[in-house]
Amino acid sequence: MSLLSFSPHTNILLNTAKIGVDLCCFKTKTSRVVWEIAILGVSFLLGGALAVASGQSFAFSFPLLIAGAVFLVLSAIILIALKWPRSISSPEFLELTLPGVSSRLRSAFALDQVFPLSNKINNDAAYVLIRSKKTDLQLCFYKGHPLNDPLLKKKESAILLCTNSDRKYNDVIHRSLAVIGRIEKDCWNAIVKPDSMKFPPGSIAHGPWVNKSKETAPVSHLIFINPPTIETLIHTRKPHYKTVTFQDFNHKKAFKNIVNAYLKCFRACRENHITSLQLEFLGLNDIGSHQEEYEIWYSLCSLALLEAIHIEEQNEDKTLKQITVNHQKEFPLLSVLQKAYNEKM
Repeated sequence: MSLLSFSPHTNILLNTAKIGVDLCCFKTKTSRVVWEIAILGVSFLLGGALAVASGQSFAFSFPLLIAGAVFLVLSAIILIALKWPRSISSPEFLELTLPGVSSRLRSAFALDQVFPLSNKINNDAAYVLIRSKKTDLQLCFYKGHPLNDPLLKKKESAILLCTNSDRKYNDVIHRSLAVIGRIEKDCWNAIVKPDSMKFPPGSIAHGPWVNKSKETAPVSHLIFINPPTIETLIHTRKPHYKTVTFQDFNHKKAFKNIVNAYLKCFRACRENHITSLQLEFLGLNDIGSHQEEYEIWYSLCSLALLEAIHIEEQNEDKTLKQITVNHQKEFPLLSVLQKAYNEKM
């Protein structure tokens, strides 16, 4: 074996290291402009005040005072606009298709790397990495055990895990089952506080992953979420044996609930200076994979993540540089990724 050859895992880590480009450049540039406008406004106000104090004519001092006020108001408006929450753009029902997801991916992300190394996405792909055309954010798709993800790192990182309203340590769901053995009960209780407050669907809790045994945690932080569910949106009484269909709930409300759940996770990342996050598609289990409408629901859940990422990318305080979508048994969005990047435009 050549000394210069690397394993796929090593290649991924080397590639991730290249994300040293400062994603805060836009934030710094915009903040500097706002700051300079504010300084200009203060300068005009001081100039006008000095003109009045020195006995200059009102015709000379008044324009300075007005200009100063205008620049200060302008800087405040820009600052408020930057901090104002972005509205969620909900897709129409006919837009909920896998080709629609492919189109959204292709327009927003460029194919970066495929492992095993290939110029296209094959069925045996282990990892697929795509990169945002706007912010250089890296989005990775990975099938396998959550803790075997080669992009996991010890610092400034987090794993999103699902729990329920009870938040019991011995009653975990989804990917949490694969990770719970590495999380000590004291750490779990310190973060989710199962005996303290209500934890309805859509709630999150987060904190550092610290084990008293001193065992090094795979990532620095844990984010727990009680995932939003369409059961809270059902407007018709249905027997328990009846399956839920799109006629039973408002798909736009369901979409917004999932987007908002992701945005809460991203906010937790900002609060903890997290740059790398591993998550799963939220909401997929609400409609069975055997149902005829599952493809539509799968498309909705996928588009919800992409919409949340789009909104977060516009946030000046964003910290995330890499997001991994993980599923233990199925490669996330494999056919969608193949359609988006294997087929020629």
